[in-house]
Amino acid sequence: MTDTKAILDRAERSQRTFTLALACGAIVEALMIVAMLMLTNFADRTQALIFVAAVGGYTLVALGFIMLGTHVDRALLRAMQVSK
Repeated sequence: MTDTKAILDRAERSQRTFTLALACGAIVEALMIVAMLMLTNFADRTQALIFVAAVGGYTLVALGFIMLGTHVDRALLRAMQVSK
């Protein structure tokens, strides 16, 4: 019984660490996008195109991380239900 409690405590601690790291990463990325917005000369079409491409890349990577996180959470919950 204590092994199960220890495993659940480790899983909860890991989830909190992941959430904190995700929040810090989101703040850094938001600051970078704000900096890009301020530094981009939108009158120059090349700079505007590079900005759009960069934001599109960030969006795809962020959505991928969100999907991966939800998949891992779902798999963990399913594994915990099976082990009961």
